[in-house]
Amino acid sequence: MSATEKKRKLSDTTAAINSAPEDIPQKNVTLSHQSEPIIDPEVALTHVQGNEELLRDMVGIFFEECDIMIANLEKALAGHDAELIERAAHTLKSSSAMFGAKRARAAAFDLAVTGKSEDISKAPEQFARLRSELDQLRQAVDQQWGEGAG
Repeated sequence: MSATEKKRKLSDTTAAINSAPEDIPQKNVTLSHQSEPIIDPEVALTHVQGNEELLRDMVGIFFEECDIMIANLEKALAGHDAELIERAAHTLKSSSAMFGAKRARAAAFDLAVTGKSEDISKAPEQFARLRSELDQLRQAVDQQWGEGAG
């Protein structure tokens, strides 16, 4: 599968996740999912019809894009750009759902809501939480699917 096809599959998977009903309440609250596992391998495999090779490829693409979104968030925070905060966090929320990563998704959701509200006073703290969750997600994915997955 070519890199273009892999990116298209990731995009299609993310679009399907986005069209699914939200399981996170749509109000400005900090969601606590500390008792949730970092990832749900069953959810991740479901999104790729059980194809672990495709999943490994998609994980690599996710983390490449994740690094871009983190850089965008750093830029947005430095420039007090609420709209960019909301967009980048929303992208991370949608993408992390592919792995059943409820904790990372909740952290991204909270930051996206903050960006949308335009009162970004809580954004630095929420960004730190999101980075921590994404770091844990990367470690969990590496443990679950091994080298080359992240």
